[in-house]
Amino acid sequence: MIKNFILGFLPWILFFSFNGWGHYGMETGTILAIGSIVFLDRKALKEKHVLSWGTLLFFIFMLIFGVFMHHPWVMKNAYWFSTLVLAGIMLVSVLIKKPFSLVYARENCPEKYWDSPLFLEVNILISLCWFAGMLIATYGCVSHGLKNVALQVMGFALPLFITILLPERYSHFRMARGGVAQIHGISEVKKLHGIGYREIGQGEPLILLAGSNMTLHHWNPELITRLSPHFRCILADIPGVGVSPTDTVPQSVEEAAKSMLPFMAEVADTKPFLFGFSMGGFIAQAIADKVPEKLAGLILVSTAPGQNAVAMSDADLNLLTDTSGTMEDHFKRMGQLTFPDAETGRRLGKKVGRIYISAALEGELSETEIAYQNRLCENWSQVPRPCSNLATLAVPMLIMTGTMDRICPPENARRLHAACPHSLLKEFNHAGHGLIYQCPSEIVEEIKQAVLD
Repeated sequence: MIKNFILGFLPWILFFSFNGWGHYGMETGTILAIGSIVFLDRKALKEKHVLSWGTLLFFIFMLIFGVFMHHPWVMKNAYWFSTLVLAGIMLVSVLIKKPFSLVYARENCPEKYWDSPLFLEVNILISLCWFAGMLIATYGCVSHGLKNVALQVMGFALPLFITILLPERYSHFRMARGGVAQIHGISEVKKLHGIGYREIGQGEPLILLAGSNMTLHHWNPELITRLSPHFRCILADIPGVGVSPTDTVPQSVEEAAKSMLPFMAEVADTKPFLFGFSMGGFIAQAIADKVPEKLAGLILVSTAPGQNAVAMSDADLNLLTDTSGTMEDHFKRMGQLTFPDAETGRRLGKKVGRIYISAALEGELSETEIAYQNRLCENWSQVPRPCSNLATLAVPMLIMTGTMDRICPPENARRLHAACPHSLLKEFNHAGHGLIYQCPSEIVEEIKQAVLD
């Protein structure tokens, strides 16, 4: 990116290099600058890059009024006037939402990120830094003595330094703000019996198991923050996912549930509540069916029973498994599936996007891990399970669903409730599969009423 930046600034570098040589230096610098644009920057001109066209127009102006007409004001003030014009070009590029640095950033960034709001945001900041740097350089041009040189050097060196350091550091800071890792007071990752987890809060232990294509870092921070005053929230990854790597992974939901039991027995000093979202709900059901006497309560959100489940439509399944296009395209498809309507998707899309990218900063899910989670989901839906112990579970059991859930249709929650008559069922009108992102405060209130009050 820096090499391309220097090439983009080459006309200005040539002009500034010769400008101090008096009248003939200014003429030579102007002609060389125009030549470098015409011969080295033709592609940028064809693509209507703001910096290239602004540069060309400025040096045509200098050619006319400086080289040919020898205009006294232009001749006298060419140096500071040129840095001021350069600052103006950079400011205009920001105002029209086409920051000049985009051109160079795209050459070093995969195309799938080009439409990301963060990509534009970073380049706006870089372009504004260059705008500020050129103002400093302009002030240096009209100053005297050592200040003149120092400010001119600072005007170019400072934004160049920021251009090198800002993208990665700012991206990490900006995205991490939306994730679980930034919850005030949450622990670092711990491990127990091969299970990685983080915890926060006081009170009865609540073990949270995430859904498919998720790790413990994909939970909605608002949900966890609202739960933590009432529970000791333990966010755990199942074996073979995220911070719970294993040499061999369980081949069924029951095996995954069994492998969690030593962890559950030791991580909590009293019987824990178990919160399962989507695929996490499958594993929670299997644990509850296996050792119901070891649970204080069961909370199932946006999930399905292990038998007689209602599958998502073929069209939605194709949408869910579609990996084509850019990251922005992928998030749009997931938003369409996860939320009940386009307005809700737009309102929550950026927030969920920040959570997912923040989770990726902690460690991206590999294709192997995703395939493993998908196998568990397929295993759960294909193998009949009587869940006899679950049907007679003598502890609080709360089932929650969105009435517009397209991934785990709400009929699944109703069938679970019918199979477990002692359970409580809460349906959220106008909510989709992403219930934990759409209705965090409402979920917490339902949990408090069901298991605490």
